Amino acid sequence: MSNILLETKDLRVCFKSDASVVRAADGVSFQVERGKVLGIVGESGSGKSVTSLSVMRLIPKPNGYIEGGQILFHGEDLLRKSEKEMRRIRGNKIAMIFQEPMSSLNPVFKIGEQLGEALKLHQGISGKENRRRCMEMLELVRIADPKKMLDRYPHELSGGMRQRVMIAMAILCDPELMIADEPTTALDVTIQAQILQLLRDLQKKREMSIMFITHDLGVIAEIADRVAVMYAGRIVEEAEVSTLLRSPLHPYTRGLIDAIPENYDPKFGFRSIPGMQPSAQNMPQGCSFAPRCAYACSECGRAVPELVEIQPGHTVRCILGGKGGM
Repeated sequence: MSNILLETKDLRVCFKSDASVVRAADGVSFQVERGKVLGIVGESGSGKSVTSLSVMRLIPKPNGYIEGGQILFHGEDLLRKSEKEMRRIRGNKIAMIFQEPMSSLNPVFKIGEQLGEALKLHQGISGKENRRRCMEMLELVRIADPKKMLDRYPHELSGGMRQRVMIAMAILCDPELMIADEPTTALDVTIQAQILQLLRDLQKKREMSIMFITHDLGVIAEIADRVAVMYAGRIVEEAEVSTLLRSPLHPYTRGLIDAIPENYDPKFGFRSIPGMQPSAQNMPQGCSFAPRCAYACSECGRAVPELVEIQPGHTVRCILGGKGGM
């Protein structure tokens, strides 16, 4: 049996407007291993969330569409599945935690009703057994008095509690893959640490794979096994998390690491990457990071660099990567 649970190959996702068609994900390829955590990191607008929504086949229509590529789950291409088949997979085999739990939970239904719906839909469990399983999941995500929680509405909960409910909902049907799209963004530092620890514990206990989306490399260092760095719709570097943090090969990755608050330099202060990420409507020719890169040369503007394996398991999309040019 293959150790690869999910694999995307040359994934291309587009959005059309009256004026143009833009490609939000451009040739994205990665693998998620069984029982492992793949972190996908990058600035807002880099294509992280679009990639995760593509896996779930939730790209908003009619303006958004998957132009090409493959999304292989257990070796089967999800892009060839019917909508009926995808409904059996979503929330059952592949679950997702969205960025903002308040907008993900329906404000007019109690927590127990929303949790129980997934169990009834995917596993046909209802009645007392349904309620028991829901309480068990809430207890698993360390919510005190789960019986009382089932009868509460989302607005009665704190942000951290709502996020725990979303995690409980995601693991309710024992999925093989969880996609967590910036699940700690709206939380304070203390609650963020608790949620990360909870996800780590659940992942190990259930041997679940996680695709963890974030803009924060500090968070990636806490939870991921491997990390793929995205910029302007493309993966620009991928490696084991310890390797990437110790020996980044792409100037953008190095900039993200330098910008981590823990890397504050008393002499130079907080460091940031100059400039802005280009819009998909106005992508520069050649390397999309070249306009912001301190190491850019004339060759960088000629063609998009290929993603090249510099060392075993460590790939980079940069003509200087691994050549000592940085």
